[in-house]
Amino acid sequence: MAQKKAEKLRIFGDGTYPGGQYSKVKIIGQGRVNGDIESENIKILGDSIFEGKVVVDSFQLVGNGIVNSDMSGKSYWVLGNLDISTNLIGEHCRIRGWVNANGNIEMERLDVKGGLKVKGLVNAEEFKLKLHQATSQVQEIGGKNIRVKSNWLHFFGGKNRLVADIIEGDTIYLEHTTAKIVRGKDIILGPQCEIEVVEYKVSYKQDKNATVHHVNRL
Repeated sequence: MAQKKAEKLRIFGDGTYPGGQYSKVKIIGQGRVNGDIESENIKILGDSIFEGKVVVDSFQLVGNGIVNSDMSGKSYWVLGNLDISTNLIGEHCRIRGWVNANGNIEMERLDVKGGLKVKGLVNAEEFKLKLHQATSQVQEIGGKNIRVKSNWLHFFGGKNRLVADIIEGDTIYLEHTTAKIVRGKDIILGPQCEIEVVEYKVSYKQDKNATVHHVNRL
């Protein structure tokens, strides 16, 4: 942040407060913030709704969070569910649960164990996704290193998938992924991949249980 904000915002139990500039925000219980908010640190234990743009250095959520606008910051740590009505932008994001974004997600590092649904682009230098419970859906994924692995959930009926139109990066490893185009420098397709077209520059390997219709070397 360019300057420190003296005022702190604390919500314990149920509460609704206006947006503004705060040094720290802490919500324990159920909190709603009406309007844009800017803070160095936001910590949430419970449920929260932000009815405006959120700008934050450090964001920590244990529970459920809804942002009905853009969200931008430096670091995010989420244990639970985070819903963004437009774009999620930052440097580092670690999610143990689920994230929904109706716009794009742009990060330097994005690490997800759970799932995500993104109507636009996921752009991350380092992108790791460990699939759990439900099918993840992303229109397009771009990055330097992309790694998608499936988690076997025998108690919930088996494995899960990532569904995407385009996946493009330098180094790509995929499991249990359905995509129209996978394009990169070095590509490895693990088990249960279903890909229409693979385009690679240097190396390509395919598991015997992966299905690919067309392979082209660029």
